[in-house]
Amino acid sequence: MRRAGRFDVTIHVPPPDAEARRAILQLELSKRSTSKRALEPHWLEVFAKEKLEGYTGAEVVAVVQMAAELTRESQEAEIDRQHLLSACERVPPCTLEQCQVHLQHGVPPSPLSLLPSPPPSPADSLWPSPRQYFVISSVLIVLFALVWQLIMHFDVDTFHWLHLPQ
Repeated sequence: MRRAGRFDVTIHVPPPDAEARRAILQLELSKRSTSKRALEPHWLEVFAKEKLEGYTGAEVVAVVQMAAELTRESQEAEIDRQHLLSACERVPPCTLEQCQVHLQHGVPPSPLSLLPSPPPSPADSLWPSPRQYFVISSVLIVLFALVWQLIMHFDVDTFHWLHLPQ
């Protein structure tokens, strides 16, 4: 719903074409450790054309991010074709064009297909990510160093309740 005076001009920005999706895919994969098979130009072209039809640029990036997450979960070193295919299933496009494609093929889009990515599982939230682990451990090291400096700075007799050896 729109009221007068707001958004008077509507500009339609269609999703990128197959070549643009392939370029986005290649750019994002070049930033990550990816198998040679997954970077094969012909395979990327077919994948972008057939599997990523209707995806926006941001959704193509989300597919690569999900593939990287799946790679990490499987404890493999490189993103492979299967990771990209699985990520494509987990990150469906949520554009109007894709909804129209679903309706034309007689497949109504499910409410879940409009979600950009699945919610994290409870098991994922129990363990910190490597970045969180690094930040937490760094803060703890600094905290312990500060406490140690405070203890060493003051006279031991002042803190007789600490029972420090003399």
